[in-house]
Amino acid sequence: MPSTASSGFSRRSFLRTAAGGALGLAAGGLLTACGGDSGTASDGPAELRAAWFGGDDRHKRTVKAFEIIQGKIPNTTIKTEYGGFDGYFDKLSTQISGGGAPDIVQMNFDPQLSDFALRNALTDLTEYAGKSLDLSGLPEIDQANGRVNDKVYGVSLGTLVPAVMVDTTALAPLKLTVPTSWNWDSYGEFALKVSQASGGKLAGTEDASAYDHVLLVWLLHRGRPGIFAPDGSVAVTEADVTEWFQYWEQLRKTGAAVDIKVQAAHNNGDHPTNPLVIGKAALALQFSTSHGVWSGITKNTLAFAPMPDAVSGSNPGNYARPSALWSVPRGTKNVDRAVAVINQFVNDAEVAKTLGFTRAVPNANALKAIGADLTPAEKALIDHTTAILAKPLAPAPRVPKGGSETGKILKRSAEEVAFGRLSAQEGAKRFVAEVKAAVGK
Repeated sequence: MPSTASSGFSRRSFLRTAAGGALGLAAGGLLTACGGDSGTASDGPAELRAAWFGGDDRHKRTVKAFEIIQGKIPNTTIKTEYGGFDGYFDKLSTQISGGGAPDIVQMNFDPQLSDFALRNALTDLTEYAGKSLDLSGLPEIDQANGRVNDKVYGVSLGTLVPAVMVDTTALAPLKLTVPTSWNWDSYGEFALKVSQASGGKLAGTEDASAYDHVLLVWLLHRGRPGIFAPDGSVAVTEADVTEWFQYWEQLRKTGAAVDIKVQAAHNNGDHPTNPLVIGKAALALQFSTSHGVWSGITKNTLAFAPMPDAVSGSNPGNYARPSALWSVPRGTKNVDRAVAVINQFVNDAEVAKTLGFTRAVPNANALKAIGADLTPAEKALIDHTTAILAKPLAPAPRVPKGGSETGKILKRSAEEVAFGRLSAQEGAKRFVAEVKAAVGK
């Protein structure tokens, strides 16, 4: 066993196949039921390393999946390495630079995928696609989002959309029900009602001022291109970010958002420390994968709500992206064998059943293999994802070389503002200047 150490797509097709999986299309025989074509891998013994980040359930299921794959590809040993999100990409960058990276690595979609690919840190898998790497079962949008400059650098493991997580257990005694739709103003107003109804014991929302994925939705709703323009230049302005910081400043001041000391103790992606999970906030602006993970680490019942919509107008702010991808670092000696393993990971029925929804909504064939025996959290995830995909979507954000630093830069500036060490205007000026310096544009 393994040793443990944007382009267009057919929403109709995704909705139809996803709904089919949820409604119980027969499992079995829909993905490769046995070892796939591993002819591209050399015949000799090979030891591969695979690394990823995530929670305990993802870790356990992924280790089991690699055990299954190891038994289906001859002469292959897979050593697994996993941990938390914090520091994962810094470590990976160091490993790649030093020539000691794992052979298969979990990659985030942008900013990380484009940044790593543009820095020549990943292996171009285009020559394998359609041959030893079968991507035909992936939604078109996920296939497109695995490419950078029309070259395949990542293989999607699931479809992800932004979402508001709601602690319905915490809201029940307050006799408050989340609206079916809201804009950013009414989101703040509802968060304030939560704080007031609880006598200040429960904040309405986490403080998302340091989240670049939420800032992106905010910008798209205002008709802005996002943090970066299509040509890779910095599109966000000091005025944009000043308004963003002032919005959250007001929510903190009124008690609608959690105290900054609570929020600063949480790194986005570190699920157990999120203010909602620890009972300090009723709402959290996250991605759809959070629902399943958090349902396993809190006793409270969680639900989905849509992201806040535009203050005015109907500019789409939601987008779909891969929840995670497998990539092969530059310098890997066993690329053929690594590709064979990745192919099994996304095209094997037994693997699909083992993984379940640990990386958001899997591809349509995997959904069929999983079958109709779904938990309430899994059904909610499918329902929310298909509902979002039925609406107008903005293109998934892509970033230029150096863009992976954006989240860290925003966190530093946002916390300086929240702790009162910088004004909103000063924090915005520093953020824009540092992002421009990071990408050289």
